[in-house]
Amino acid sequence: MVEGSFLAKDGSFEYIVGYIDECEVFEDVEMIDLIKIQEYKYTASGGFVKNLNYVPYISIEEQLAQQQADIQTLSDALAEIILG
Repeated sequence: MVEGSFLAKDGSFEYIVGYIDECEVFEDVEMIDLIKIQEYKYTASGGFVKNLNYVPYISIEEQLAQQQADIQTLSDALAEIILG
Protein backbone atom coordinates (compact mmCIF):
# COMPACT_ATOMS: atom_id res chain seq x y z
CA MET A 1 0.00 0.00 0.00
CA VAL A 2 1.11 3.57 -0.66
CA GLU A 3 2.44 5.50 2.32
CA GLY A 4 -0.09 8.04 3.58
CA SER A 5 -3.07 6.19 2.07
CA PHE A 6 -5.84 3.94 3.34
CA LEU A 7 -7.88 1.01 2.07
CA ALA A 8 -11.64 1.57 1.67
CA LYS A 9 -13.95 -1.39 1.13
CA ASP A 10 -17.28 -1.20 -0.68
CA GLY A 11 -18.99 -4.57 -0.83
CA SER A 12 -16.71 -6.77 -2.92
CA PHE A 13 -14.57 -3.86 -4.14
CA GLU A 14 -11.54 -2.33 -2.48
CA TYR A 15 -10.08 1.11 -3.18
CA ILE A 16 -6.76 2.60 -2.15
CA VAL A 17 -7.30 6.24 -1.32
CA GLY A 18 -4.07 8.21 -1.48
CA TYR A 19 -2.81 11.32 0.25
CA ILE A 20 -4.58 10.63 3.52
CA ASP A 21 -2.48 13.37 5.11
CA GLU A 22 -4.58 15.90 3.15
CA CYS A 23 -7.89 14.37 4.30
CA GLU A 24 -9.76 14.57 7.56
CA VAL A 25 -10.05 11.04 8.98
CA PHE A 26 -13.12 9.96 10.98
CA GLU A 27 -12.81 6.80 13.06
CA ASP A 28 -15.62 4.26 13.60
CA VAL A 29 -18.08 5.59 11.04
CA GLU A 30 -20.72 3.05 10.04
CA MET A 31 -21.27 3.04 6.29
CA ILE A 32 -24.64 1.88 4.98
CA ASP A 33 -25.04 0.08 1.65
CA LEU A 34 -26.63 3.10 -0.07
CA ILE A 35 -23.47 5.18 0.35
CA LYS A 36 -21.17 4.94 -2.67
CA ILE A 37 -17.49 5.67 -2.21
CA GLN A 38 -16.52 9.04 -3.73
CA GLU A 39 -20.14 9.86 -4.66
CA TYR A 40 -20.73 10.73 -1.01
CA LYS A 41 -18.40 12.20 1.57
CA TYR A 42 -18.52 12.27 5.34
CA THR A 43 -18.51 15.55 7.23
CA ALA A 44 -18.36 16.10 10.97
CA SER A 45 -21.36 18.42 10.90
CA GLY A 46 -23.63 16.69 8.37
CA GLY A 47 -22.62 13.03 8.29
CA PHE A 48 -22.78 11.58 4.78
CA VAL A 49 -23.55 14.19 2.11
CA LYS A 50 -23.39 14.14 -1.70
CA ASN A 51 -19.95 15.05 -3.03
CA LEU A 52 -20.67 17.87 -5.48
CA ASN A 53 -17.29 17.28 -7.19
CA TYR A 54 -18.07 13.63 -7.96
CA VAL A 55 -17.92 12.63 -11.62
CA PRO A 56 -19.14 9.09 -12.35
CA TYR A 57 -16.75 6.75 -14.14
CA ILE A 58 -17.58 6.12 -17.79
CA SER A 59 -15.62 3.36 -19.48
CA ILE A 60 -13.66 4.02 -22.66
CA GLU A 61 -16.07 1.75 -24.54
CA GLU A 62 -19.09 3.76 -23.36
CA GLN A 63 -17.38 7.05 -24.21
CA LEU A 64 -16.53 5.76 -27.70
CA ALA A 65 -20.11 4.55 -28.29
CA GLN A 66 -21.48 7.96 -27.21
CA GLN A 67 -19.05 9.81 -29.46
CA GLN A 68 -19.96 7.61 -32.41
CA ALA A 69 -23.65 8.28 -31.78
CA ASP A 70 -22.95 12.03 -31.53
CA ILE A 71 -21.00 11.96 -34.82
CA GLN A 72 -23.86 10.13 -36.54
CA THR A 73 -26.39 12.67 -35.23
CA LEU A 74 -24.27 15.58 -36.45
CA SER A 75 -23.71 13.89 -39.80
CA ASP A 76 -27.45 13.36 -40.25
CA ALA A 77 -28.15 16.98 -39.32
CA LEU A 78 -25.53 18.24 -41.77
CA ALA A 79 -26.94 16.06 -44.55
CA GLU A 80 -30.41 17.45 -43.82
CA ILE A 81 -29.10 21.01 -44.07
CA ILE A 82 -27.20 20.37 -47.30
CA LEU A 83 -29.83 18.25 -49.04
CA GLY A 84 -32.79 20.16 -47.67
